Amino acid sequence: MAVPVPALPGDVTVPLVASLAAASAPPAAPVAPAREPAAAPPADLLLSAPQLAASAAKPLELAEAAQGAEPATRFSELPTVRADADPGSATASRSATSEASVATASPPVAKEPTTARVEASAAEQESRRKGVQSRLPLGRLVIITKEGSPGAIFPIHGQIDIGRTEGDVVLTEDRYLSPRHARIRFREDRCYLRDLDSVNGVFLRVAAPRATKAADIELAPTPAGAPPCIVGTSEGHLAVPLKHQDLILVGQQVLKFDILTDAEAGLGPAMEHGTLVFGTPSSPRYARLSQRTVEGVARDVYYIRKVETVLGRESGDVVFTDDPFLSRRHAAILVSSAPSQPAPYGISQERRRRPTSFHLVDLASSNGTFLGIRGETEVSDGDLVRVGQQLFRIELGAGHAG
Repeated sequence: MAVPVPALPGDVTVPLVASLAAASAPPAAPVAPAREPAAAPPADLLLSAPQLAASAAKPLELAEAAQGAEPATRFSELPTVRADADPGSATASRSATSEASVATASPPVAKEPTTARVEASAAEQESRRKGVQSRLPLGRLVIITKEGSPGAIFPIHGQIDIGRTEGDVVLTEDRYLSPRHARIRFREDRCYLRDLDSVNGVFLRVAAPRATKAADIELAPTPAGAPPCIVGTSEGHLAVPLKHQDLILVGQQVLKFDILTDAEAGLGPAMEHGTLVFGTPSSPRYARLSQRTVEGVARDVYYIRKVETVLGRESGDVVFTDDPFLSRRHAAILVSSAPSQPAPYGISQERRRRPTSFHLVDLASSNGTFLGIRGETEVSDGDLVRVGQQLFRIELGAGHAG
């Protein structure tokens, strides 16, 4: 006996499988008859919309209070906007209401301590500043042209090499440069110039702060009858110490300075067959200057016999009249007093007092006096460097970084 299948709302057709499942199922319980619709309550028992909202909110408030949560904002508590109100004020009211709702609904967020934020910001700014500074050049290298005006400029980022075929500044046309000739580098906020074992050396102009005033040098005693020294009395003349086998560059002249040994300093009177040799009176010899030529050999030799020996183009003790780059009185070599020391065996008292200190002085020349460096030398802002046939000016500091 078939069981009647109740009709589904919307006239939905039940699939065949569902019909078979219903047929095999046990008989359903009797269905209670549908009740008649309840009669509408009287008009005086109907509640208005605000009353319904208020009554519906009561259970919600009680539930929230039981859970310890803050009651949500009621619909009746929201500001109302009149139809005749200003649209701008209505928008502002809705915006304020929305912000108030978000502020009420959002959970409280723990704020980062102000001190930690300030320290983090300061650290970030310091890191950013150091990053920018690391990308900025610490100085620059400027080529000085033959006319004396600035030429090509090369920024210095920590280190820069100069050479004929290698390095950061490559000057292939200068045959007097070694493949990698010189290096300028910064170390601990100081700048240093190094000769990279070049053939022709690196020359640094005599200038402050390395140089001292020639007037502050204590000169050796002047022999009787010799003219007084005038170089050491000028305030504008600067001097640097001279060492054995130093190279001096004045104009186009490269001079090697050698301090004489005891055997070369004085041979004493000569005799032949018991007779003194007649000749020019002897004088002390302190050192010598050897003129270095492009042939690689010494040509002329000049002995330093006086306390003050002047080099120049027209006036002085050693004169190079065919050098147009020399000043009239260009440079000088001063002999300083040596402290009194016990005389070694075989050395006379006179030889014991022989001066052993020397200085190279620039006599305010136009083109400067240069001294060859050895190894690594600290340089300053504005120093002039001669390598090969090139003249460079070193400019240091943030003012020259651009």
